[in-house]
Amino acid sequence: MKNLFKITLIASLLLTSVFAQAAEVNFLLKVKAGREKSVVFVNEKTQRLSLTVSGANEGILYQNSMDVYAGASTTYDLTAFPNGEYSFKLETATDLTTYNVVIANGKVQLGEPVIKTFFKPTLLSKDGLVTLSLDDKNYGDLALEIYNSNNEKLYEDVFEGKAKLKKTFSIDKANGRELTFIVKSADQHFTQKVSIY
Repeated sequence: MKNLFKITLIASLLLTSVFAQAAEVNFLLKVKAGREKSVVFVNEKTQRLSLTVSGANEGILYQNSMDVYAGASTTYDLTAFPNGEYSFKLETATDLTTYNVVIANGKVQLGEPVIKTFFKPTLLSKDGLVTLSLDDKNYGDLALEIYNSNNEKLYEDVFEGKAKLKKTFSIDKANGRELTFIVKSADQHFTQKVSIY
């Protein structure tokens, strides 16, 4: 009876220790326990994502973009991978999650995920006004520039440590057929054109 309890306890510890979850991007990466060298991606919401697998010294080994559905899972067999360090990068429209995976002695070890969130402002044009909105995550200092179709700068400002940004601009007197909005942070850059009629 003691042996059965020990085996059950070890099995449950193995199962709970091989999961790593990135709640921000709504998917789950797990390593199969036992002798199998494979990883399983379980998607928790319908989205488009790109997967890139790189070796520490080999560069990119695999790339794929796919539309995945909530509850769908995909298994990647790592049997052909030699011992070494690998990087699994999952990118959605708003997030890049990187997992470090180590294969050693026939086993796969999964590191903690590193998550980078991209900002994606929303531009809404209506009744001679353009409203720029950004979610409530803190991206640090944000620089905003607006150009007309003649590449003349119409507006420039820096918003220090803004966690939420909402600005409305009148476009009635703007020259040209479109405006270009550029939002920059220390490590990101977003550009979008808005037609004006």
